[in-house]
Amino acid sequence: MLLLLILTGLWGVKTDKEIRIIYTNDINGALESSKAYWVSKEMPPDLGNAKSLEVFVNFERKSNDILLINSGNLASLPTSGDKKPPEELARFLSDLHYDASLIGTNELSFGKEFLKELLAKSSTPFLSANLKGSQKGFIITSKNTIKIGIFGITSPYAHLFVPGRYRKEMEFDADIVEAAKRSVKELQSGGAEIIIGLSDAGFTRDSTLAESVDGIDCIIGASNRGWTLREPYETPTKHTLFCKGYTNLSSAGRLVLYLDENNSIAGYDHKLITLYVEEYPPYK
Repeated sequence: MLLLLILTGLWGVKTDKEIRIIYTNDINGALESSKAYWVSKEMPPDLGNAKSLEVFVNFERKSNDILLINSGNLASLPTSGDKKPPEELARFLSDLHYDASLIGTNELSFGKEFLKELLAKSSTPFLSANLKGSQKGFIITSKNTIKIGIFGITSPYAHLFVPGRYRKEMEFDADIVEAAKRSVKELQSGGAEIIIGLSDAGFTRDSTLAESVDGIDCIIGASNRGWTLREPYETPTKHTLFCKGYTNLSSAGRLVLYLDENNSIAGYDHKLITLYVEEYPPYK
């Protein structure tokens, strides 16, 4: 079985035991409805953004104990001119009952006090294992009686994208690989059977991270503005899955992990769901 998985990859192998993950990334403060101009510039379909995501998530929850996670950059881009207040962002996560969110580059772009208020007002844990501070680096949760460990890695180059007046407020561990190794070790000690990383370090660094650290089953990525993976990338040696969806809450990713009798990943299924109003009409 191991040889078969190495030769063919994990895609398409299904079992009766699963973890269903719904993920978002690079929301960039885009909670309001918008238009899918990439479909048609003349007659773009309507997108429901946060309201359509709520409908989709609730539909999934009717028959599944889902894991809902956000891989950073919930806050607006600092150059957009649309600064969402911390309480609005925290309410969005809380209303949808997100299990975890990464502290991404955007969350650092409005200064220490903004981040402090966001963390204080949110019932959803914000994670970063390499940002020095009082936030959590990782958590363990349970879905379908399976213990899942989640850790966060904030881009070590975040300071390059943050306004200059806030750069001195940030301090990072120099090595994201070591930060990830510490997190994975703690999660395994805590009994985590599946380990998921949230990272906005970018695809190149994340794929290197996945191949350098034992025990990471999946990484949900962010950053790489406008760059998306329509299907997961499976690293060649450790077979870590890397997923990244579209930006600005135009879509959500659905990753189903199928587990064997030892709660190891035997296969997976994946789809990016575009949040069209026509398909996911917001509640009245």
